[in-house]
Amino acid sequence: YVHFFPYHLKTENIVLITHMKDLDNTNTCNNSDNLQWNIDAKNQTNNTTIPNFQDERMLYRVGILGAAKIARKNIHAIQHLYSGCKLTAIASRSRMRAEKIVEDHAHIFDCMHMNGNQNEDDRHSQNSIEIFAGESAYMQLIESIDLVDAIYIPLPTSLHSHYVTAALQAGKHVLVEKPVSVNVSDYRKFLGEAKVQKKYLQDGTMFVHHPRTKQFLDIISNREEFGEVTRIHADFSFYGDEEFFEQNIRTSQNGDPLGCIGDLGWYCVRMALLVFHRASNARPISARVVHSTTNQEGVPIDAICIVTFQSQDVNEDILNNSNAKNSSKKESNILSFHCSFVSPLRQRVEVCSKQKSATINDFVIPQSGINHFQLHKQDTTENDEVSIQTNDLIEVQNSPSQEVMMWRFFSQACHCLDTDPESYYENLPSRNKNYFDFSLKAKDLSDMSLQTQMVMDALMKSIKTNGKEISIMNS
Repeated sequence: YVHFFPYHLKTENIVLITHMKDLDNTNTCNNSDNLQWNIDAKNQTNNTTIPNFQDERMLYRVGILGAAKIARKNIHAIQHLYSGCKLTAIASRSRMRAEKIVEDHAHIFDCMHMNGNQNEDDRHSQNSIEIFAGESAYMQLIESIDLVDAIYIPLPTSLHSHYVTAALQAGKHVLVEKPVSVNVSDYRKFLGEAKVQKKYLQDGTMFVHHPRTKQFLDIISNREEFGEVTRIHADFSFYGDEEFFEQNIRTSQNGDPLGCIGDLGWYCVRMALLVFHRASNARPISARVVHSTTNQEGVPIDAICIVTFQSQDVNEDILNNSNAKNSSKKESNILSFHCSFVSPLRQRVEVCSKQKSATINDFVIPQSGINHFQLHKQDTTENDEVSIQTNDLIEVQNSPSQEVMMWRFFSQACHCLDTDPESYYENLPSRNKNYFDFSLKAKDLSDMSLQTQMVMDALMKSIKTNGKEISIMNS
């Protein structure tokens, strides 16, 4: 449900989120009738193709490389009734770890993707999860025949170059954890290979798929009600203990050399890209790290950053020599953010116009149950004696979870690309308008991810040049 606020917004900018208790990710053994989630109505609303994944033969078979902690969260999402996917294989250098992760999720494998029309032979149980173990386990899974349609890669960023490329060349779709690569050059190679193989590459940024994010963007992009967005500030941090700094790959040059920039700053930058693109048609043009701390390996563990965005409408005016005088006066859009492994857990974003602001205090990892964001307006009485504050709370049900919705988007994108690859990679009109429309959404998501990686590159260059502002326009 949605709690509406005092002033009015155009109805097309409101997302009505119904209470979907039966699809909550905490209840994984629901009756298959609940899977429908009003599919016909959703098709009419979003005008996208949503296959009926009740038939298990249509589910995308997923294999996981590694037994990382985040893989456990994603197993729950993959096996959810609404994901359009099912887990069929896990590869780990340790057979014990792979068997343990399957055993820990046995209750999910034994009850998911079941309906009354399936017979016992169609059951997807823990016994049907293929385990690959040993030094060559990852490649064995990637090169397997008729076992998986897609590969999920939650490995250290330094390993992405080899395994993302190998998975795409093996004809598998890929969902890879962020940051996607150690540099934008590698990312572009991944996209090139995906185009050759006609497969889909998606990063594992979950919050972009949360229904709250769409509603947040709808509201802050309504200039008549919210005003013109000019500034964003974000914080994403947590306090790593001694064990974290000694053992976690996120602080290792050989693991995740981008450190807190790639691990935490990625989310701050992605949110700004979504907001400024939607509100101002703006793209990042420069980035600078104004303060940073690195560990002994040179990996960032704390950073304060500024990213400058500029509207593409301004660039077009300059190129066309039209409205050049007015365009030159237009303010740039600014993102400032703090990301850190040595600060308390914070995950807050604030979007500001000249009249109002909007905040989310848990924008990366949402609270359980009902999620919300707030709209703020502040003024003062005559002679500035006291301030007058108005705060409106907008609530959105978090069900299914954002990770389930991420896998749902991934399976839909894979389905559209497998069915009609020309509409995605060749920009040709599709035989089915729904495929074409969803392909545009999938390409937008991919472009946002690439832009995020471009900003990561610029921020890392800024650290290496003692805080110099780095241009992104031509990178």
